[in-house]
Amino acid sequence: MRIRYSPVLNNTTPVIGVILRVRDYETLRPGDTTFAIVFDTVFISAPSREAEFQFARQTDTVRFGKLCVGDTATADWDVLNIGGCDIEIIRDSIAMVTGAPAFAFLPKRYPIRISRTTDSTMQFRFTPTVPGIYTAYAIIISPHFPFRDTLILTGIAELPAVTLRSTSITLDTVCINTNGIIQIPIRNQTACPVRVDSIQVRSSISGWSLQQTAGFTIPPNNQINVALQGRFSQPGSYSSDVIIHSSGRKDTIRARVVVVERSTVVTDTIRFNDVLLNTVSNDELILIAQGTVPSIVNSITLSGLFATDYTITLPAGLTLPHTLQPNDTLRIRITFIPKDIEQRPASLTLALNSATSCPDLRTTTLRGRGVQPLLDARSRTIVVGRLCAGDVLDTVINLRNPGNALLTIDTILITGDRGFTIQSTGRIQIPADSSFPIQLRYTSADIGNRTATLTLRSNGKWISSNDTSISLNAVGIVCGTLSLDTVDAEIGTVARIPIRYTPPYSSALSALQIVELMNSSANTALDLQISYGESLLDITGLSGATSMLSPYLNAALQKSPPAINISTQNLSLNPSDVVAVIDADVLLGREFNSPLQLRIESFANGYSRLNTVNGLVRAQYCSFDKRLVDGTTVQLTMAVTQNGSHPALTVYTHDDRTAAITLINTQGERVANLHSGLLKAGISHIHIPDDIPSGLYGISLQSDSFLRTAVCLIIR
Repeated sequence: MRIRYSPVLNNTTPVIGVILRVRDYETLRPGDTTFAIVFDTVFISAPSREAEFQFARQTDTVRFGKLCVGDTATADWDVLNIGGCDIEIIRDSIAMVTGAPAFAFLPKRYPIRISRTTDSTMQFRFTPTVPGIYTAYAIIISPHFPFRDTLILTGIAELPAVTLRSTSITLDTVCINTNGIIQIPIRNQTACPVRVDSIQVRSSISGWSLQQTAGFTIPPNNQINVALQGRFSQPGSYSSDVIIHSSGRKDTIRARVVVVERSTVVTDTIRFNDVLLNTVSNDELILIAQGTVPSIVNSITLSGLFATDYTITLPAGLTLPHTLQPNDTLRIRITFIPKDIEQRPASLTLALNSATSCPDLRTTTLRGRGVQPLLDARSRTIVVGRLCAGDVLDTVINLRNPGNALLTIDTILITGDRGFTIQSTGRIQIPADSSFPIQLRYTSADIGNRTATLTLRSNGKWISSNDTSISLNAVGIVCGTLSLDTVDAEIGTVARIPIRYTPPYSSALSALQIVELMNSSANTALDLQISYGESLLDITGLSGATSMLSPYLNAALQKSPPAINISTQNLSLNPSDVVAVIDADVLLGREFNSPLQLRIESFANGYSRLNTVNGLVRAQYCSFDKRLVDGTTVQLTMAVTQNGSHPALTVYTHDDRTAAITLINTQGERVANLHSGLLKAGISHIHIPDDIPSGLYGISLQSDSFLRTAVCLIIR
């Protein structure tokens, strides 16, 4: 909806209300229609003003800034129509306040018409011809309020020129034969480019120089630094004049420098050579201050792959930074503890004079080699094996040094069995990656498992940290032969069959010495089994007063015809070459030979390697006092045996027979009836009463078909 308003008075703001009336129809059914009327009002204000413009406020200023003489700058400023009507600008003018005429409006065609609610741009120009500060008023005139308005214009005109921060400069203190450099700032603070034609150094002492001497241009409001360098071979104070030619001007700067001599002599390489692993080696880093001024040690640092192997120790009470006066000496301890073998290089860096003249970084090379002789053997356990008592076995243990330094073995100790001995004596030296054989001898001087430990005292380490020694093992055994004799014995008598022990032919020990070794080693238990013919032999016991088993004869024997078993535990044996003597009655029977078969179940607790030789008993006839009586098919043998103080009568008969046996003294008197009744076939032992005194007696055996007599001596 468009509304037109035409004011009749200026500077008023009337308010009007616009009412909107709307009718809303609705048809319910044909012929039945209803409606509603809605009202709404909007208020409109319409101010009215006279023609009026605005050019500038009292403080508004157009600032052209700095401008080089002869250059031109322009600027814009808007004229605003703030009234209710179009306005006109009919002319402009410039009124200079300071400086020569340099401002102007850019030409426009007047009058200038500015529609309501719009503006128009005015343009100005600043063209100075002489240096100075310029101020002017820009004025515009209009037939409308406020009729005349003013804008301030300012600008600065300059000629090109350089500016120096100071007419003198001082270089930091420098060392002889060292470049001292300082930057000379040449500034252009004008709006014009400045041409520098040349720069010169003037001094009576050589050593001054400029890095740039040719001409150059400095852009407006900019700066260029020119490096002045001084290098002198002698200490002292030096000066020079730096002359700058530009735009017909000559500017001079006085430069000064103090030259000193400051030097430090530092050890360039420290060689630790070969150092045993994880041991300490010390050396010194020596610093000597020289020159005209003190040297300052600011820091000392270690670097390199193996820097952790080295440590630095300053003298007591000294801290860094530390000042060394000329000709002073500083000694710093360097410690090398190699953590691994081979070369362990590192570097030591000294920062000298860091915060003063003549800064210097000096590097000292640290060279050290970690060495470790190592000890190794092919086996940590040497097994000699089973060796006959008295025998000697020589073997070799190869000791190897897989390390990188000379291995020195000072002592070889063997603890344990006395049979192990080392033939090598004195100090042994094994070069790196080499081996050395040591002669080991075992002399079997004991029976059983024998052990010893070989320990080496050296400057090396075992290649395996768990190893500290070499174990020596051997087994001493009894060697030789156990044999049974071949015995010829008369029927009816007692056969005595020795069990003999014979050492090997090559043995250096006798049977008695070997038995003593068994005793000292507590390996004496034995178990022997002997088979025999029971039809010819009746084993009655063991004897042998000087035999090995002499203290245990009765306890050692177990009879189980047709074999016997001889066994003992670890009991002390009597030194002898006869184990025991088997006592056997020789019987009359169908067989006249009885092989004796020896089987060794155990000897010396099993620590043995023995051969066996079987024996034989051969029965013999024809004995005057023990003859065979043959009558009416009766075969009978009678003999008296003495077992200590207990004599007994042994009777053998071929078949069962009734007989009476009587003991008669030398006067023919009956002393005792020994037996009366049945004699079983085979051997019968008739006890002689204990009350029969010692003496010579006769024995009468009377059967129903024969009489047999014999003479016996009884000893109590």
